[in-house]
Amino acid sequence: LTRLLCLLVFFWRKIAAAHVCGALSLRDATAVVFHRSRLQMLASGSGRMLVLGLSVGALDEWRRAAPAELFADVHVACLNSPSNTVLAGPAARCEALLAAAKERKVFASLITGSVAFHSPAMEVVGAPLRAALRDAQLAPREPHCAFVSSVTGAQHSLVDDAYCWANGARASRGRRGRPRSGTRHRAARRVRPAVGPAGAGRRRRRGGPVRRRR
Repeated sequence: LTRLLCLLVFFWRKIAAAHVCGALSLRDATAVVFHRSRLQMLASGSGRMLVLGLSVGALDEWRRAAPAELFADVHVACLNSPSNTVLAGPAARCEALLAAAKERKVFASLITGSVAFHSPAMEVVGAPLRAALRDAQLAPREPHCAFVSSVTGAQHSLVDDAYCWANGARASRGRRGRPRSGTRHRAARRVRPAVGPAGAGRRRRRGGPVRRRR
């Protein structure tokens, strides 16, 4: 059998990964997903998410040259690939950016939903989520392989309520407009994850939309 060296995953798939690597029991992993899914509705109506076929560097150049109001209250939520970035913010701002991106001939697509995930809009979820996970009495365990956060790029050995909030519901980005990225684990550096809002198991053209494998 192949020995598992490292798990590097994105968004809430990391909770399944935490179970696979032994950091959470099946019961605890299920509790985390249940409470996060239940409480995320507290942020319903907070905004939208917008996929752009731009690298974060190209996005920064556009942001610096654009009128300040175009990117006001909009945050980088996710880095899906070196040429695909997701923004989150008020619905009107995301819709304005969608139109502006199309004028620039940049691939852009709004994600279905009314929650601005991985942005300050999720702060309303923090206290109730951590309280629910404490009540669930999670019993984190030492993982039997490297468990690397896609938010910080750091290896973690304790998947508790604080980790689940800071690395799952709260953010997949650093400061506004510029996410943290990269991982220091040698095994993870050989992997290029291809997961994002359009779903796993699909292939994306450079700078363009994803295409289903045939």
